[in-house]
Amino acid sequence: MAKKTYDFLYGKGTKSIALESQRIIKVVETTDFPVIKNLKKAVLAAVNQPIGTKPLEQQIKAGQKIVFICNDPTRVANTSEFMPILVDEMHRLGIKDEDMTIVFAFRHAQADDS
Repeated sequence: MAKKTYDFLYGKGTKSIALESQRIIKVVETTDFPVIKNLKKAVLAAVNQPIGTKPLEQQIKAGQKIVFICNDPTRVANTSEFMPILVDEMHRLGIKDEDMTIVFAFRHAQADDS
């Protein structure tokens, strides 16, 4: 049976996987996105001109409690770069530090019981 090899970026290198061609249903690839040159401008545009919902300032009221759910630090999400921008925006909208919570989501590795 013919196999098709796929290479995936992994850490600072790549990993390869070979699959039998007849088992491949579809290959889905994302297009490259342009590099964001001004992160603050991009984040503020996303919260002030969101797709399919009202701008953040129409949804957030002073005194509300806010929870941010973020990737854990092992994921490349640049949380340390965009979170200060979001926190500053919450301050602008009247949310105090004590009314903000950050939850870091992570995958818990379980021991193999076999």
